[in-house]
Amino acid sequence: CRSYRIWLLQEPETEICYAVYYRSNDRMRRNRQSGKKGMIVTMKIENIPEAFSVTLRLKIITALVSSARTFKELREITQATQGNLSVQLTKLEEWGYLTSEKMIEKKKTKSTYTITEFGLQQFEAYVSLLQSVLQK
Repeated sequence: CRSYRIWLLQEPETEICYAVYYRSNDRMRRNRQSGKKGMIVTMKIENIPEAFSVTLRLKIITALVSSARTFKELREITQATQGNLSVQLTKLEEWGYLTSEKMIEKKKTKSTYTITEFGLQQFEAYVSLLQSVLQK
């Protein structure tokens, strides 16, 4: 189970809200005990990453948050064409949001996609940003 502390901040003399969260999973708890600070990620409304600007990419990332998925599963979830899904998966992988693992099963290639730590942090910061906008 993941737990977070979320602070909603507003920059002085502006209407720009953004979120900062502190991740406190087991690894971060160990870091706190050793005197190191946890990871802080901020995202502002004017610099939302390109990964969240296309609906299909957002669907892919959201599907991968809960578990790794095969290409076929992602295609069923997103209802995207094979070509479009492939292009978006390649972009997300190049940007470091997910990783792919290819294996041969019954003489066919099977690709499995997993969200990276960076991808998860960015997604959580994006969700926090949206929460801060809605709470205004």
